[in-house]
Amino acid sequence: MNGLMRLLPYLVVCALPLAPSCASPTYTIADLGAVGGVHSWAEALNDYGQVVGYARNAADYDRAFLYSGGTITDLGDFGGIRASAYGINNLGQVVGTAWEADGDTLAFLYTGGPLASLGGFGGGDGYGRDINEAGLIVGYANEPDAHWRGFLYSGGTMIDIGDLGGTNSYCNAINEGGVIVGRAYDASGKTYAFVKSGGVMTNLGALGGTNSEAWDINESGLIVGAAANASNWGRPFMYTGGTMSDLGTLGGAWGAALGVNDAGWAVGWSDSDPTPTTANRATLWADGATYNVTDLLPTGSGWTLLSATDINRWGDICGYGTYGGHTRAFLATRDGVNRNIPEPGSMALMVAGLAVLALWRRCRS
Repeated sequence: MNGLMRLLPYLVVCALPLAPSCASPTYTIADLGAVGGVHSWAEALNDYGQVVGYARNAADYDRAFLYSGGTITDLGDFGGIRASAYGINNLGQVVGTAWEADGDTLAFLYTGGPLASLGGFGGGDGYGRDINEAGLIVGYANEPDAHWRGFLYSGGTMIDIGDLGGTNSYCNAINEGGVIVGRAYDASGKTYAFVKSGGVMTNLGALGGTNSEAWDINESGLIVGAAANASNWGRPFMYTGGTMSDLGTLGGAWGAALGVNDAGWAVGWSDSDPTPTTANRATLWADGATYNVTDLLPTGSGWTLLSATDINRWGDICGYGTYGGHTRAFLATRDGVNRNIPEPGSMALMVAGLAVLALWRRCRS
């Protein structure tokens, strides 16, 4: 029996994500600050609680920042006055865009020193949007004819990702398997969410209307974004198994899902007023429920969270909201999570745990 008892913690951990939630998750929030100014916006975080985005300096210009260990750091630029960071991996590598002195913007990679330019397609502007742990970077850059082209940056080379028959494309995210999502024009000039895997770009369609955009993808291939319904309201969606599903809102007409973790929890924003208005609120979709993230904070926090932009494996969330009369970047840390135990996000890990149990029983027989 001792052998089985040693296996039980692993089996329990594997089973936990499949158990129904008994209560709403709760969060502790941190104000990430700014870099001399008063406003800031968070765009992405990793599993170690490092957050990137952009924050205003004393001259009221946006500056790319890295928040790590309680400290917010201005990442610099290419001689210009503005910069923004949009993606970070678990190695702490950051991608984004920064101005040159002439006002052009270049996609950048930050690895702890000065910003490194990713180059471009000759049009003078570029944006790095996401980076995986293999160092593959996606984003979009301008061509001399002013068309935007989604790119994959690998081995020092910027590769045009292609399109859906039109002129422009934009890459927003890449997972560890190298699968890319974003949006691209079709031949009629409409833009649709796409996934590119194995060299094939697939149009994900919409929710009865025209136009959509994919914002994130997890390791099992769940894709989230926003898509027009038959009334042409942009709706938050999740795409899996060839099907796009409307995630719903906080009661209003529109929203967008911007991030998804490996447990299938998605975050973004949605309208909370059915009239409709612009009462946008940070939203969490988890285990079949839809939450206003502000409601998951301690009572009297002083925050109104407007958008949740990313979520990590632990369920921690970053984004921005209003606090003290200013727009501020936040990190909402999920309560009651043991971060020393890996939290699996897929059925495969449970199956693996059960296989170990079967092997133990076989060895005992």
